[in-house]
Amino acid sequence: MNLLVFFILFTFANLFLFLALYQALRWYKSINKKLAVLEEITMEMAELQKKFSNFKVEDNYLKHN
Repeated sequence: MNLLVFFILFTFANLFLFLALYQALRWYKSINKKLAVLEEITMEMAELQKKFSNFKVEDNYLKHN
C-alpha cells in the first residue's frame, strides 16, 4: 500500500514537472519571437537613420531673416 501511494505521488510530481517545463518552453518561444520582431524593427530603424543622416536640414527661415 505504501509503495502504491509513493508511485502515485511520484507520477503526479513528474506530471507537474513536465507541465511546468512545457509552459516555460512555450514562454521562451513566445519571448524569442517578440525579441526577433524587435530586433528586425531596430535594424530597420538603423538603416533609416543611416539613410537619412546624410540630409542636412538647413533653417532657411533663419538664414533669410
